[in-house]
Amino acid sequence: MRSTIASLFIGLLGFWLALGDLPLSRGDDGLPPDAMLAKKSGKRPKKKSKPPKIENLSLSGTIEIVQANALKFKTDKSSKSSNGKGGKNAGGQEWIVYPQPNTTVEIDATATLDYLHKGQIIEFTGLLSGDTIAGSVESLTIVPKHGHALGIDGKPGKAKDEGIGGGRIAPPKPIVDPDLDVAADDTTTTTTTTATDAGTSKPKAVAAPTRRTKSSVKTSITAKIVSCNDKALEVEAGSRKIHLTLSDIPTIQVVLDDPRLVAPGAKVAVQGRGYRAKSGNVCQADSLKVTLIEPLAAKKKPTPSSSFKLP
Repeated sequence: MRSTIASLFIGLLGFWLALGDLPLSRGDDGLPPDAMLAKKSGKRPKKKSKPPKIENLSLSGTIEIVQANALKFKTDKSSKSSNGKGGKNAGGQEWIVYPQPNTTVEIDATATLDYLHKGQIIEFTGLLSGDTIAGSVESLTIVPKHGHALGIDGKPGKAKDEGIGGGRIAPPKPIVDPDLDVAADDTTTTTTTTATDAGTSKPKAVAAPTRRTKSSVKTSITAKIVSCNDKALEVEAGSRKIHLTLSDIPTIQVVLDDPRLVAPGAKVAVQGRGYRAKSGNVCQADSLKVTLIEPLAAKKKPTPSSSFKLP
């Protein structure tokens, strides 16, 4: 009987000693199991990385690098970031911007005459006489193909439209303009009486006040270029074709939404959300406005600059 109890005691003691070698909860030095194992191996336990802090961003600066799906720029002093606690200066920093499918993009630039080509949508104003713009057009703007209805004064152009005084556009009402010369047949005279110091009266013929008027006004036209021969353009506003001639040095503005036009050196303004990281500051853009420094010209495409490592 005693030998049986002794054998049972020795068995329980061995089992207990075996359990003492296992990291069930804490080691002899009070460390948790992972820390105790790290102590034995000589390595520190890895700290769990915290998720990045998302900030609302309003950034502006100069583009340094352009890639197909992102661009890198350095912010100026006016850049701000906030997270619901007021603005924080974000100037002098480098940010990587990722445009999204729903990002609003606007590219502002100027262009040389040779940049005009068939298929572009342009907006301009001019004095429409029949199907020809009288005089020369001093300036025009190239706009995106979508979101701009072709027509005259906001209405679709019609082939039978004869312009000012025609079936579609009513003649404009006279506009008072004191700088215009008075037509000869508009001048009338009247007789008035003025008193002299002696109390006598003497008839005096004076010119009656006349309204100075414009006989015509310029119209606003949105049209697609059908043909382009130097300064002579043929455009199509709806079903109506219009001929116009540009001035010797026309001003050509560009307001497009094609990200492929973005080039290093351009100014950029970004609205969006992002975070800061050791590998780089990242912004997901809601809106992206780029102002190009160099005028756009024919067959001149921005060349991609050196690549950068994405975070």
